[in-house]
Order: sequence, then C-alpha cells, then structure tokens
Amino acid sequence: MGCGASKEEEKPAAPAPAPAAEESAPAEEGAPAEETAPAGDSPVSAVSAAGETPLVIPMGGIARGSVHRSAPAPAAADTMTDSPAMVVSMILPAEPSADLAAFTALLSVLAVKSDEAKALRDEQWPVADPNGNGFCSLAEIDGWILKFLIAAGGDTEEGTRLWRAFRPSYIRAFNDAKDIGKEIRIPGTVSATTEDYVTKGEFRCLCAYLCLYAAMFDAFAAIDGSTGEFDDRRMSLEEWEGSFETLKAYPFEAVAKIINETTEDTAASVFAEMDADGHGMVLLAEFCTYIEQAEKKAGTPTGLLLTLAEDELGGNDE
Repeated sequence: MGCGASKEEEKPAAPAPAPAAEESAPAEEGAPAEETAPAGDSPVSAVSAAGETPLVIPMGGIARGSVHRSAPAPAAADTMTDSPAMVVSMILPAEPSADLAAFTALLSVLAVKSDEAKALRDEQWPVADPNGNGFCSLAEIDGWILKFLIAAGGDTEEGTRLWRAFRPSYIRAFNDAKDIGKEIRIPGTVSATTEDYVTKGEFRCLCAYLCLYAAMFDAFAAIDGSTGEFDDRRMSLEEWEGSFETLKAYPFEAVAKIINETTEDTAASVFAEMDADGHGMVLLAEFCTYIEQAEKKAGTPTGLLLTLAEDELGGNDE
C-alpha cells in the first residue's frame, strides 16, 4: 500500500463551476506546512451540508460543544471491516494522551459500518468535497479535518489546536486510503487516476486511518525530543532507548517483540531495522512504515485494516 508522497495532482473537472478554495497541504517531515484555515463559510455552519445546526459527536467522557444529534458509539462487530473503529481502539494505549483521546473519539465514530454512521459520512462528504466532483485531494481532506474538529467540538481555538497537533500524520492516512479502490483513469485529465484522490467509497476507512496514524504519531512525538527541549521530528537511538518504557504503553507489534523474552530483538536492533537509510536517525515516515509492516506481518486486526482492498471494504460507501 502506498505511503509515500502523492503524485502531483491533476484535479479532475468539477460539475460545479466554482473551484474549491486553495488550501495548504500538510507536510510529513520537517516544519509543518503553512496553517491556513480553509476559506468559505465558518466551519460551524459549513459542517452540515443541509444547513442544520452543528453536529456534535459524543467524545467518550470528554465534554465539548452542544448536542445536535447523537452519533453511534462503536459497537462490537462480526468482522473487522464492519467496525474499523474497534480496530482503532486496539492500537490506543491504556491511558492515551488527552489530545489523542479527543481526536480519535471524534473521528472513529465516522469509521463505523452502520446506517447511523453512514448518515454522518453522507453529511460530511460534501464538506470534504466542496466542489462536488467526487474526489478529495490531500489539501481538501486537511481542510475538512479542521472544519470537522472545530464544529464537532464546538470550540474554534481547541479544534484548531487539535488539528494542528496531529497534522503531520494526515498525509499517511490519505495515501493509504486513496489506494483502497481500483485505479481508474479520470476523464478530462492528462494522467490523473482515482488513486490520486480519496473517493467517497474510501472515506469511511480514511477516518479509521486518521486515528491509526494519529496514534503512531502520538507515540513518535512522545519519544522525539524526550532527551531535550528541541523537537526536530527525528528520533535518535538515545531518545528511543530513553523513552522505551513510555512506548510500551502502545500495543504495537513492533514493541511487543522487544518485550517478548523468547526473541532476540532488542531496542537497539529494532532501531537499526527502523533506520531504513542507515543515517542513525529515524524519521516519522520510517517509524510509521515499520509499525505498519509489523502489524501486517503479524496479521493483527490493525494490519488487516491497513491492507484493505476494494472487495474487503464491503462495497462503495455511496
């Protein structure tokens, strides 16, 4: 599944004449991209395509905003693909950070496979796809997350802060989600295909991926900069070994094999495996790729979710 940077975008022609407002896409490594709120109506009024009062989603004990309509809580499912939100809960630490708990509580309810959750996605998709062409770029998804967090939480400042906190991880969720469906050439473009964008059929799993990669980023951020005040988005062996006790709280397979006394894996040997380019520092992309590959190799529910194909998605979420 592709997790690198997306191809240069050729936006397909939209049915509506007015193009979407230009938005800054998030950067995966280095300094964050310029953080500009999407143009248009205020996020609170824009969150409901039907012009209803703001939707506020239950946040598992984290009270924010005023209730318009209750969203479905993640329920037990017969299969992993029935409720990606259940998989999200399996990758969170027993006591997640307040930011991670808030972020995943809001986004994971959109990943549930139910009539109620589908109604929420139907309400949110036009916000993510403002020009109505059926394809969402990374910039549009980035802008939608900001609008959604502000409107669902009922607090512009807090929603913006939460959006900014996990922004470096959005590109990875986007790149995995856009590869789920079959690649089809988009008419009216030179070379653009459906794998350049997230479609509505991939929107449900995008919300699950946003939570999964937010958890990975949360773990990375807890390690990076742990030996000093400067957070350079690079993890050294010293930081990795010094913060390994913190990382144990995250139920990642890559961590479990170090803890397992029957293996010869050590913190140092795993760090060397993560350091793909051998430069002595692990970047966020290398860290996430290693975590993802370990989950897939072990065949965990998280690994299965990250390898979804169109037939496993359960049909187009139209």
